Amino acid sequence: MTQLPVDDNNQPIQVLRPRDGGAQTLVANNASTSTRSTSFGSSTKVLSIISDQPIFFNLGNSTVTATTATGHYLPASFYYDTSLIKESGNVDSHIAVLRATTSNATVYISEKI
Repeated sequence: MTQLPVDDNNQPIQVLRPRDGGAQTLVANNASTSTRSTSFGSSTKVLSIISDQPIFFNLGNSTVTATTATGHYLPASFYYDTSLIKESGNVDSHIAVLRATTSNATVYISEKI
């Protein structure tokens, strides 16, 4: 029987693995127009995101955009995991990123299943 790793309270930690073919690299090279990913795999449940520069991001469908007013801020070099499953049960299929400074940002996306 396979056992999951446990946290400090001896509770199992669910572990997801990277989806084969589920890596994307986006360049946020504009301060007013966001860059959108290609569609995620249908089995993807979680995204891991890291960027070399600060960014704003939003999750959504094929028309999602990111803005400084509505986007979620992610500082540079901060590794972040987020679920694609919304409260409604619908699943987001894309991410949009926008640079937060005058420097272009390289954003690395890893789909987890």
